[in-house]
Amino acid sequence: MQEDRLTIGIIGLNFGRHILADLESGSAAEHLKLGAVCDLDANKVNEFSKQYGVKGYTDMDDLLADPEIDVIGLYTGPKGRARLLSHIIRTGKDVMTTKPFELDATAAKAVLEEAQSLGRIIHLNSPTPKPNAFMEQIHAWEQEYHLGKLVYFGGEVTASYREEPDGTWLDDPEQCPMAPIFRLGIYLINDMVRIAGGIDSVQGLGTRVFTKRPTMDNANLCLTFQNGAIGNIYASFCVNNGQFYGNSLVLHYENGSIYRNCDIQDYGTSMNESHLRMVSVDKDQQQITREWRQPGGSGQYAWEDFCEAVRNRDISSTPADAIVHGVQVIEAMIRAQHSGKLEKVNH
Repeated sequence: MQEDRLTIGIIGLNFGRHILADLESGSAAEHLKLGAVCDLDANKVNEFSKQYGVKGYTDMDDLLADPEIDVIGLYTGPKGRARLLSHIIRTGKDVMTTKPFELDATAAKAVLEEAQSLGRIIHLNSPTPKPNAFMEQIHAWEQEYHLGKLVYFGGEVTASYREEPDGTWLDDPEQCPMAPIFRLGIYLINDMVRIAGGIDSVQGLGTRVFTKRPTMDNANLCLTFQNGAIGNIYASFCVNNGQFYGNSLVLHYENGSIYRNCDIQDYGTSMNESHLRMVSVDKDQQQITREWRQPGGSGQYAWEDFCEAVRNRDISSTPADAIVHGVQVIEAMIRAQHSGKLEKVNH
């Protein structure tokens, strides 16, 4: 497999620098090899091209013209990403990118439709091409134990940041709305679209506790679903409890409940492991409990699936509807940030 690895060029070295490490010795290394880096900042290009021993570009078009680059990793900010993706796929390259996908649902839908028409692959880490294993287990329990309709969900994702303003899109409330939700809670938004279907409306609440960016660091998003369920996503940069990216989920149904990672997790494991517990009742109203644990969490890059889709030209692997609906929820969240009211999601 090592000899058959695809060669990837990374565009955007702010967040993209984390992907470089994964390509060197992480989960991506088995499937891809780094061929080039690209950024408008020449100093970053020089630093990382030397560190990893690859070609460096400050002009994206020069990278896209490189015949040795098979695929692209795009790690720029979400605003206007659809335009960059369109440019990349028109040159004949497939793309792995990251969440949040876009700020504009119309643009997101257009570029995904363009990719399909061109036979190009666009994947990202949330939502992934396939539902995560824990989602499949949730659906299996829903059927096996006749849990009925989902009534409520509560999701939390927490971290401890000490960020300073740096002039990037992360400082802009318009480009980074309700920042903890947009940057971390987006995983839970996309997960719940997969688990429960369409989101009907949202209302947000946020504060600044101690981080120094001019954007929120502590936020809560309430949601209603088309199936009648209600939900809540809490995301914060202000929780230092030793778990590091705590990511939990509570699902209440007519006939039972499912809990994901609601116990205390070891440091750094919550995003990379799923521990599910289910409680329900049998026909005699006797309690039934089940437990399931497996590596793999929410928001991980499905590098193997991406490379397989590229090799097989599987354009159906892109979860376009789920991606677009997630952006539609973000659009409603932006409106709610300004109005302070419940805002409908445009479908």
